[in-house]
Amino acid sequence: MRHFILTTALIGLIASPALAQDEPWQDIPLEEREGRLCISIPRIDSSDVLDDHNIVFDMRGRAMYLNKLPNRCPSLAFEDTFTYSTPLSQLCNTDIITVLRSAGVGLMRGPSCGLGKFVPITKEEVKELKAEIKQAKKDRKKKKKDDQ
Repeated sequence: MRHFILTTALIGLIASPALAQDEPWQDIPLEEREGRLCISIPRIDSSDVLDDHNIVFDMRGRAMYLNKLPNRCPSLAFEDTFTYSTPLSQLCNTDIITVLRSAGVGLMRGPSCGLGKFVPITKEEVKELKAEIKQAKKDRKKKKKDDQ
């Protein structure tokens, strides 16, 4: 019995570093991670538009995915609202989103844009990405002001 307890304790100590690391993809730089082609629509809890190129999908169960659009989606960041239509219960990299523009008392359809792959991302990485986007925006404004 004592041998079993000691063995179990040793296995627990050996396994604990592996358990402390949530996902193996976290060791891979964001730009090099394999993305998923689709995510389950019923599992989408919310979305966060970071800019005209990036949307974060927050899933039920703590998972988060960054969708880096293959092309800029005009007015996506400004409007911060989009819709999609798919006959499947999945949102895929082949699907199109449409920006929804405020039009007085309602919403009007704006530009339509293709999605990219869904890359796993952590909350900390989302914070870092938001800070990078904010800094890049400040730099562009400063450069524009300096050029005048």
